[in-house]
Amino acid sequence: MSSQTTSMVFKNNILIPSYHADSNSFLLDHPRGAYTTMRTLKDNNKTALFQYEHHIKRLIKSSKTMKEEQSQQDNSGSKDPNSPYKFDLLDDYPTFFKTVKDLTVDNIKQFKNSNQSGAVEDHDLKITILLTWLNYNGERFDLYTHITHLPPRPTDPVLVDIRRGSRVEMKAKDSVWVEQRKSVTDNKTKNSNEVLLCEDDGNVREGSSSNFFVLKDDGVLYTANEGILQGTVQILLLENVVDQLSQKVTFGIPNLCDLTKWKEAFVTSTSRLILPIHSFVISPDCIQFVDKSATLDRNENGDHVYKLLPNEKHSPVSEVLNKTLTSHMMDMSECLD
Repeated sequence: MSSQTTSMVFKNNILIPSYHADSNSFLLDHPRGAYTTMRTLKDNNKTALFQYEHHIKRLIKSSKTMKEEQSQQDNSGSKDPNSPYKFDLLDDYPTFFKTVKDLTVDNIKQFKNSNQSGAVEDHDLKITILLTWLNYNGERFDLYTHITHLPPRPTDPVLVDIRRGSRVEMKAKDSVWVEQRKSVTDNKTKNSNEVLLCEDDGNVREGSSSNFFVLKDDGVLYTANEGILQGTVQILLLENVVDQLSQKVTFGIPNLCDLTKWKEAFVTSTSRLILPIHSFVISPDCIQFVDKSATLDRNENGDHVYKLLPNEKHSPVSEVLNKTLTSHMMDMSECLD
């Protein structure tokens, strides 16, 4: 095995050899199922999984929701006797919690051992757990684990796309979304960090892999809480961080018609944490919602570009929120050592 392994995939704690795809390709290449993506943290030589408990609860909820909806559509197919885990395990939270944790710990050790230079010790890891079953009435499931290095947070001013689209399934974190979102993410602008989804009325509820916040000129932070899949960082931000800073926040869907009233904006996700946005690239089928008073540039593809912040300017509220979040992350993590 090479001294630097970019990623590894395990099925039921057994390594799938010679498969080193990224996490998106992993979800596309394997059977549809419920999934969650976590990150590790290191502090004083201790390794922990950030918000592990929340991830496990969401994995259980998504799996049950998907299986129930699918069973109403199709009861055909045979049961799979070869998968090692019974669905009853999802009803035994302590045992499922420990099963996934033990499996993850072992897989992380194998990944670290494969990186013989030791450089992996200096990086947090991105871990995707996929729970999948053979068919709608199967009584057993498989657990896949994908492990890779967590990419560093961007240091350059962050650009994101705004393109027409919306999430189909909001009740569960379903791997089919990775396929569905390809129509917008495959054509995103070079160096774009994310694609925000613009609906038919100009609403921008969320990104393809993130939640979305806007600070308007009234000093209030806006984010959607309906018609989205709430992420772990968004929930943590709303339940803990904003109260500590006395930041006013309301559940309201940002709309492109108010673009000129946006003072700051950021996306949240497990890998990005709180990431401030400097510029938006707005696709032609979304530009109709933008007020004509907005100052827009054009890029080489003819798309409109709106600079929310000059490149040299910071995003003060989001940076304070992110600093507060990171100071409490270890307290909200499950230690692996």
